[in-house]
Amino acid sequence: MTAVNEIQVVPATEAHINGLHRALRTVVAEGRYLALTQAPSLVATAAFNAMLARHGCPQLVALDGKRVVGWADLRPHASDTAIGVLGMGLLPDYRGKGLGRKLLDELIVRSRFERIELGVFADNTVAISLYEKAGFVRGGVETSNGRDLVLMSRVRARPMST
Repeated sequence: MTAVNEIQVVPATEAHINGLHRALRTVVAEGRYLALTQAPSLVATAAFNAMLARHGCPQLVALDGKRVVGWADLRPHASDTAIGVLGMGLLPDYRGKGLGRKLLDELIVRSRFERIELGVFADNTVAISLYEKAGFVRGGVETSNGRDLVLMSRVRARPMST
Protein backbone atom coordinates (compact mmCIF):
# COMPACT_ATOMS: atom_id res chain seq x y z
CA MET A 1 0.00 0.00 0.00
CA THR A 2 1.16 3.51 -0.83
CA ALA A 3 1.82 6.10 1.88
CA VAL A 4 -1.05 8.55 2.33
CA ASN A 5 1.04 11.52 1.19
CA GLU A 6 1.54 9.71 -2.14
CA ILE A 7 -2.16 9.03 -2.68
CA GLN A 8 -3.69 11.54 -5.07
CA VAL A 9 -6.99 13.25 -4.32
CA VAL A 10 -8.50 14.40 -7.61
CA PRO A 11 -11.90 15.38 -8.99
CA ALA A 12 -13.88 12.32 -10.08
CA THR A 13 -14.35 11.91 -13.81
CA GLU A 14 -16.10 9.39 -16.02
CA ALA A 15 -12.81 7.47 -16.13
CA HIS A 16 -13.15 6.79 -12.37
CA ILE A 17 -16.72 5.44 -12.43
CA ASN A 18 -15.83 1.71 -12.46
CA GLY A 19 -13.32 2.12 -9.63
CA LEU A 20 -15.66 4.35 -7.68
CA HIS A 21 -18.43 1.78 -8.05
CA ARG A 22 -16.13 -1.04 -6.87
CA ALA A 23 -15.08 0.98 -3.81
CA LEU A 24 -18.69 1.88 -3.01
CA ARG A 25 -19.77 -1.78 -3.31
CA THR A 26 -16.97 -2.82 -0.93
CA VAL A 27 -17.93 -0.29 1.74
CA VAL A 28 -21.67 -0.98 1.42
CA ALA A 29 -21.02 -4.74 1.74
CA GLU A 30 -19.39 -4.16 5.14
CA GLY A 31 -22.82 -3.06 6.38
CA ARG A 32 -21.24 -0.79 8.98
CA TYR A 33 -20.51 2.66 7.66
CA LEU A 34 -23.14 3.65 5.11
CA ALA A 35 -26.90 3.84 5.51
CA LEU A 36 -27.23 2.06 2.16
CA THR A 37 -28.16 -1.60 2.54
CA GLN A 38 -27.44 -2.35 -1.11
CA ALA A 39 -24.91 -0.77 -3.46
CA PRO A 40 -26.34 1.13 -6.41
CA SER A 41 -25.77 -0.29 -9.86
CA LEU A 42 -22.91 0.88 -12.04
CA VAL A 43 -25.45 2.81 -14.15
CA ALA A 44 -26.86 4.51 -11.02
CA THR A 45 -23.33 5.37 -9.84
CA ALA A 46 -22.57 6.97 -13.21
CA ALA A 47 -25.89 8.87 -13.13
CA PHE A 48 -25.10 10.18 -9.62
CA ASN A 49 -21.66 11.34 -10.79
CA ALA A 50 -23.24 13.08 -13.80
CA MET A 51 -25.86 14.77 -11.56
CA LEU A 52 -23.11 16.12 -9.30
CA ALA A 53 -21.26 17.50 -12.32
CA ARG A 54 -24.43 19.15 -13.70
CA HIS A 55 -25.03 20.88 -10.37
CA GLY A 56 -21.40 21.95 -9.94
CA CYS A 57 -21.01 19.79 -6.86
CA PRO A 58 -17.58 18.46 -5.95
CA GLN A 59 -16.85 14.75 -6.04
CA LEU A 60 -13.34 13.61 -5.27
CA VAL A 61 -11.62 10.26 -5.48
CA ALA A 62 -8.51 9.07 -3.69
CA LEU A 63 -6.21 7.18 -6.03
CA ASP A 64 -3.51 4.70 -5.10
CA GLY A 65 -1.90 4.63 -8.52
CA LYS A 66 -4.96 4.18 -10.73
CA ARG A 67 -7.03 2.34 -8.09
CA VAL A 68 -9.90 4.25 -6.46
CA VAL A 69 -9.48 3.67 -2.71
CA GLY A 70 -11.90 6.30 -1.43
CA TRP A 71 -14.27 9.10 -2.33
CA ALA A 72 -15.95 12.18 -0.94
CA ASP A 73 -18.80 14.15 -2.47
CA LEU A 74 -21.33 16.85 -1.74
CA ARG A 75 -24.78 16.52 -3.23
CA PRO A 76 -27.38 19.27 -3.10
CA HIS A 77 -29.89 19.05 -0.27
CA ALA A 78 -33.36 18.11 -1.50
CA SER A 79 -34.99 21.33 -0.28
CA ASP A 80 -32.23 23.95 0.10
CA THR A 81 -29.61 24.69 -2.56
CA ALA A 82 -27.35 26.41 0.02
CA ILE A 83 -26.88 23.06 1.79
CA GLY A 84 -24.67 20.22 0.63
CA VAL A 85 -24.94 16.68 1.97
CA LEU A 86 -21.64 14.89 2.53
CA GLY A 87 -20.98 11.34 1.46
CA MET A 88 -17.62 9.65 1.78
CA GLY A 89 -15.93 6.32 2.24
CA LEU A 90 -12.58 4.56 2.25
CA LEU A 91 -11.55 1.00 1.55
CA PRO A 92 -10.66 -0.85 4.77
CA ASP A 93 -6.87 -0.89 4.26
CA TYR A 94 -6.81 2.90 3.85
CA ARG A 95 -8.63 3.87 7.05
CA GLY A 96 -6.93 5.38 10.09
CA LYS A 97 -4.04 6.85 8.12
CA GLY A 98 -5.21 10.45 7.58
CA LEU A 99 -6.70 9.91 4.12
CA GLY A 100 -10.24 10.67 5.28
CA ARG A 101 -9.08 14.05 6.58
CA LYS A 102 -7.22 14.70 3.32
CA LEU A 103 -10.39 14.00 1.31
CA LEU A 104 -12.60 16.01 3.65
CA ASP A 105 -10.31 19.06 3.73
CA GLU A 106 -10.07 19.14 -0.08
CA LEU A 107 -13.83 18.74 -0.44
CA ILE A 108 -14.51 21.61 1.98
CA VAL A 109 -12.13 23.86 0.03
CA ARG A 110 -13.98 23.06 -3.20
CA SER A 111 -17.47 23.42 -1.70
CA ARG A 112 -19.82 26.16 -2.87
CA PHE A 113 -22.32 25.40 -0.12
CA GLU A 114 -22.95 27.66 2.87
CA ARG A 115 -23.68 24.65 5.05
CA ILE A 116 -22.62 21.01 4.87
CA GLU A 117 -24.66 18.31 6.58
CA LEU A 118 -24.04 14.64 7.20
CA GLY A 119 -25.25 11.67 9.15
CA VAL A 120 -22.85 9.23 10.78
CA PHE A 121 -23.66 6.11 12.78
CA ALA A 122 -23.19 6.78 16.50
CA ASP A 123 -20.87 3.79 16.91
CA ASN A 124 -18.48 5.19 14.28
CA THR A 125 -16.56 7.25 16.82
CA VAL A 126 -13.50 7.58 14.58
CA ALA A 127 -15.56 9.32 11.87
CA ILE A 128 -17.36 11.51 14.43
CA SER A 129 -13.98 12.64 15.76
CA LEU A 130 -12.78 13.39 12.21
CA TYR A 131 -15.84 15.51 11.50
CA GLU A 132 -15.58 17.39 14.80
CA LYS A 133 -11.90 18.19 14.12
CA ALA A 134 -13.00 19.58 10.73
CA GLY A 135 -15.48 21.95 12.38
CA PHE A 136 -18.70 19.93 12.27
CA VAL A 137 -21.04 20.08 15.26
CA ARG A 138 -23.64 17.60 16.42
CA GLY A 139 -27.22 18.63 15.83
CA GLY A 140 -29.30 15.64 16.86
CA VAL A 141 -29.83 11.92 16.51
CA GLU A 142 -32.25 9.93 14.39
CA THR A 143 -32.67 6.24 13.70
CA SER A 144 -31.68 4.60 10.41
CA ASN A 145 -31.90 0.84 9.84
CA GLY A 146 -32.36 0.38 13.58
CA ARG A 147 -29.17 2.27 14.43
CA ASP A 148 -28.60 5.73 15.88
CA LEU A 149 -27.42 8.24 13.29
CA VAL A 150 -25.71 11.37 14.59
CA LEU A 151 -26.64 14.42 12.51
CA MET A 152 -23.81 16.90 12.08
CA SER A 153 -23.28 20.14 10.19
CA ARG A 154 -20.66 22.74 9.39
CA VAL A 155 -21.32 26.32 8.36
CA ARG A 156 -18.86 28.05 6.03
CA ALA A 157 -16.62 30.40 7.96
CA ARG A 158 -17.17 33.99 6.89
CA PRO A 159 -14.56 36.74 7.10
CA MET A 160 -15.10 39.15 9.96
CA SER A 161 -16.27 42.59 8.89
CA THR A 162 -14.27 45.61 10.07
